[in-house]
Amino acid sequence: MPLSPDSCSDVTSVWITRWELIDRARRAELDPVGSRRALEEVIGRYRPAILSAIARSGLPAADVEDVCQDFIVRAFLTRTLPKADREKGRFRTFMLHTLRQFILDYRRHQAALKRGAAQTVSMEELDPAEVVAMLTERPREELAFEVDFALCLHRRVVAQLRQEYAVRRQAGVFEALEPLILDREAEPGSLPGMENVAVRQALSRLRARYGSKFLKQVSLLADEGEQPEEEMIQLLKLVLIGLRSEGSASR
Repeated sequence: MPLSPDSCSDVTSVWITRWELIDRARRAELDPVGSRRALEEVIGRYRPAILSAIARSGLPAADVEDVCQDFIVRAFLTRTLPKADREKGRFRTFMLHTLRQFILDYRRHQAALKRGAAQTVSMEELDPAEVVAMLTERPREELAFEVDFALCLHRRVVAQLRQEYAVRRQAGVFEALEPLILDREAEPGSLPGMENVAVRQALSRLRARYGSKFLKQVSLLADEGEQPEEEMIQLLKLVLIGLRSEGSASR
């Protein structure tokens, strides 16, 4: 991924750590507005360097942007920024150390996917007839408990995706497509500044990311010997039941 002159300028700008800016970004409880503005500036300042480092790591070019986004949300904001210490060295050194570990974890995860340890579940497997059957075959109290559990996982994944898209400045795209994630027959409408083909591709990517993240949540909770993919399908059916129930109640 060649860098433009502007990008090169952005990358070299991180050579000197602006600790006062980083400190302001970490003061969310004392100054929420100032902290948010400082955080946006910190991310804007370091993002080109992160992109450049990921591009040089040898990952496929198509993955660079997504890995950068995941790193910012899942590592930069939760580990790098809170734990950096000016007495222990430069911020960029600690950031790159965290990034190298993140890329290593990403490679391991991708290798697991290729071995079939965790396949993304297709929305085609969500048979509406089976969802309806669950409503009549399961005890209502038991079903209600499991629906609440599934909805908790669903909302956790949606919140993660919402944050990722917001950092990427695609919050509008996410809000428009989020209701369609689990509706396999839904056709997205037009979105400002995007051709219909691009909108469909954006929905496909969102569904894939949702499936991957939901499966990860299920894998963390699965008992020994359970198949996370099978459990995920059952949970997604419960999510559909819960969402439909909420939709009916709101009308």
